[in-house]
Amino acid sequence: MFIDNLCKTFDLDVDFDWIGENAVKELFKRDGRVEVRTENDTWKEEECIKIELRYNGSPAGLAYTEAKTWIHVLMLDGMVVGGYIFPVDKLKEAIKKLHKEEKATMVLGGKNNAYQLIKVPLSELWRVF
Repeated sequence: MFIDNLCKTFDLDVDFDWIGENAVKELFKRDGRVEVRTENDTWKEEECIKIELRYNGSPAGLAYTEAKTWIHVLMLDGMVVGGYIFPVDKLKEAIKKLHKEEKATMVLGGKNNAYQLIKVPLSELWRVF
């Protein structure tokens, strides 16, 4: 039954898939400026991602990138299990809004706490897009 229903909408699904495929192609056809960051296992337990903004007091990560697209890769047990793709300008807007609403918080991390990160709950991130 499921397969029969799936086949009835196959043409619509294929058309819809092309939208996503073309969007990904466009990411890499532009000037190639894509920032890729990888999140370790803590994202699952904490239900948030952490985005670097400063390193040793200087702008870094999202605050420094010239990329137009931010890809946030999620890992579990050393394997890539998923991720998110954001337009950098929209991600910056979302984070500013969430920080102002006190939904996203600044934290220190990395070796010697040299990184200033913003901790963004995934449920809140999608609310502001």
